[in-house]
Amino acid sequence: MRQMVVAVVGALFLASGAWAQEPAVALEAQQEEAVSLFGEAFRLATSPERDANIERLASIYRRIIHDCPDVPLAQESSWRLIVLLIRDHEPPRISDALGVYGELLTRHPDTPVRHALDNELGRFLFEKARWTDLATMQRLSGAGEDLGRAQKLSPVMLFYYSEAKWQLGDRAGARPGFQRILEDHPQTVMAATAQERLRPAAHE
Repeated sequence: MRQMVVAVVGALFLASGAWAQEPAVALEAQQEEAVSLFGEAFRLATSPERDANIERLASIYRRIIHDCPDVPLAQESSWRLIVLLIRDHEPPRISDALGVYGELLTRHPDTPVRHALDNELGRFLFEKARWTDLATMQRLSGAGEDLGRAQKLSPVMLFYYSEAKWQLGDRAGARPGFQRILEDHPQTVMAATAQERLRPAAHE
């Protein structure tokens, strides 16, 4: 009986050791696959055939995101996929881009590509006057509804979200963001618009 107990304990020990090593092995495998796929994407993106292979390029980025979610290249692939969806499709696939954006921030809220991605996607939506999509982006970003207290927002994104609320008729929701721009970034071009928005006559 004692030998059986020892054998069982030993088996559990070995199993637990194998389980503890599994995440590291899986991460290494993800990294190898991601590097290989990203290299393929880079060669395609820099080739003369790039424009004829946008869907193939997008599928490679999606595969990295899906199959290698725990490595940094998955985050960069999300960024590059979003840019493809909004810049290389006609009409732009904005809904798909916002979906990728939301998935990225759900998994990696502090991703290092966030600032560049926010500016890229936010600027595109702002320039196209896609106010409802900007409101969706704000919700997905986790910034919160109160722009006066919103965290992790660059001055530009604070302005974009405030202007989206204004254009959608939510003047009360827009005012805290514009006020914050005036207080924290008074020398910017955005401050002039914020000041105009905050004039009493603008709310009539």
